[in-house]
Amino acid sequence: MKINEAKLKVLTRQVDSYRKGSLIIKSSFKPIDVINGIDWNYKHPDNQNTYQTYLHSLNFITVFTELAVHNEDENLMKEIRNIILDWNKKNRSNDEKNYAWAEHPVASRIINIIYFQEHTRSYKLNKKIFNQIIIDHCEFLNNEKNYKMNNHGLMMDNALLRASDYIGDAQLRKVYEEKALYRIRLSLYRDFSRKGLHLENSPEYHRMVIIIYRKIMNTLKEKGIKLDAQFKNLYTLAEDFKSYMIKPNLEYPMLGDTGQIMEKNIVKRFSNLVDYDAGLAVLQRKSKVELKNSTYLTFRCGYQSKTHKHLDDLSLTYYLNGHDLFIDPGKYSYDANEPIRKYLLSPKAHTTVSIKNKTYKLSNPFADSNDLKITKYYSTKDYRIITGVNKLYENLNINRTVIITNDPALIIIDRVISKDMETIHQNFNLNPEAEIEKISEERYKVKLNERIYNIESLKLHNKELSSNVEKGFVSYKFAKYQENKRIVFEQSGKSTTFLTYVTEENIKVENMKFENKLLNFTCNGQRYSIDL
Repeated sequence: MKINEAKLKVLTRQVDSYRKGSLIIKSSFKPIDVINGIDWNYKHPDNQNTYQTYLHSLNFITVFTELAVHNEDENLMKEIRNIILDWNKKNRSNDEKNYAWAEHPVASRIINIIYFQEHTRSYKLNKKIFNQIIIDHCEFLNNEKNYKMNNHGLMMDNALLRASDYIGDAQLRKVYEEKALYRIRLSLYRDFSRKGLHLENSPEYHRMVIIIYRKIMNTLKEKGIKLDAQFKNLYTLAEDFKSYMIKPNLEYPMLGDTGQIMEKNIVKRFSNLVDYDAGLAVLQRKSKVELKNSTYLTFRCGYQSKTHKHLDDLSLTYYLNGHDLFIDPGKYSYDANEPIRKYLLSPKAHTTVSIKNKTYKLSNPFADSNDLKITKYYSTKDYRIITGVNKLYENLNINRTVIITNDPALIIIDRVISKDMETIHQNFNLNPEAEIEKISEERYKVKLNERIYNIESLKLHNKELSSNVEKGFVSYKFAKYQENKRIVFEQSGKSTTFLTYVTEENIKVENMKFENKLLNFTCNGQRYSIDL
């Protein structure tokens, strides 16, 4: 087993940490104290469920096994075997004291145990014990009561395919294999849009699911099992989608529950993409000078699954000149009661329009499909325009139109009609590195990496408009967060319109007027007249 020097250092650090009494269950997590052995019922004070999930996944035993095989470390192999035996002794019965028998840990754990068993020769588990572990896990993975109709279900199917190879009963092995194949086919058609975007609202999970499918495809190839052409075509479409979704700097946009992730081995594509099913649009323009300085904008409105969904409808992210100007906040954790997590899920953590002291609820994709959606998109040689609606706030209708010109100038028009007097917020969630200067209630200057941007919201119909800079939070890595700033424009009324534009300092927007659904303005001397 060949391991490069960089990876060898990581593996060694994790094993050394364990031997000193600190177990790293996931690279971005704080270690767990194991001086007195592993407490399988360990409860982290902030992220209890997540730590339990990864503890019982036993991913660290594959890390340990890689190093043990590389170094021919017999003592480490014995330590790993003892960890597995300890886990099996204390957690074989599903008494629900911990997360040992939840779908994610079960699927991950059996693959890690199989990895150990296949690579450690004379130090592997006793055959009787290993076979019983396989039987226990296959029974769980096969049982529909345990199955989840999401990415965890796909993990279960992948694990069932791998583990069923060790089932001695040929007929039962075939039953498990056919069950996994049926659910895998179903998941591809269920969980992806017609354009190939995974419907769990997160580029990170789109990427992860593609990785699982790739493993499944390799397993099926080894087994000599062929899939139909339609399945392969949709899988290829999903694989290709990454090249459109990824930002010009080859990072994924932090939409939904996505952290800061870079994809190195990919060719970036710059075509605009609008997926009405998934409620996501990517509008972009390739730089002729340097690719990483291309312009890239995402627009979110609508959903097909609540999984990893934030209240981010009508929100946008905006990347230009090699950096993010407007960002999404990341995930931080999966604990719904954790204050930072609550904030990151809320509308005010996103660059969107919302109602002060109010929020909206998602019922289900079918019930909400007419009230929460992208309604229009078109592109010309000079600009792209996209519109969405959110009618899920009680007694209120929000319409947002986003226009981006080639210069680029970004123009955002928010129209809110309500039954009662409401205070409306137009929120801009900024890169933590941004320096903000308030020029007036309507205008701000933002400095970022030596570039200066103007953000100006025009007064319309002589209505009072106020603004403020408020604190926010962003989480680039799991279980970590930092503060950032938000610019919030505010108006009150029953009928409210925001007309805001964002440009770099050297781009001049003048004579902007919005009357009778017609937007007129001049940008760097070019006249625009856009019928909304």
